[in-house]
Amino acid sequence: MISKYLVKVLTVKRTYCSELVKTSETACIRSLCNLFDALATGLKQGEEENRTDFLFYVEKWFVFCIIWSVGVTVDEASRREIDNILRDIEPMFPHSNTVFEFYINQEKKDWAPWEEKIPNNWKPIGKEFHEIMVPTVDTARNRFIT
Repeated sequence: MISKYLVKVLTVKRTYCSELVKTSETACIRSLCNLFDALATGLKQGEEENRTDFLFYVEKWFVFCIIWSVGVTVDEASRREIDNILRDIEPMFPHSNTVFEFYINQEKKDWAPWEEKIPNNWKPIGKEFHEIMVPTVDTARNRFIT
């Protein structure tokens, strides 16, 4: 997965992307390893699941970790470059939006939009104005990653 994804994504990032705050490739790789270690540690093959499907599920987690460690540092305009290279390598994503708009639904073992994680009928009941945290796609992403 390193040669399939990481090398190509780092090359595209270095060549075509801009960052608000410059990060080193080493720091991005370290973040990738830490995130993958944290998220993939509990992955286990189901009894009814064949090995190929399970390995593809693990690959999805690896790509998710690339997006949120290497790709997350680029500016909004450069996200399209990361999106394009990941879709060129392996067309596993839904056709709408960019790869940054999806997470892995663990029940379905597939990509799902971050909007699924936002409560439908949210109301700030019993909260002072300064205590209100409005659920958005960005807050859902940040809570999941941190």
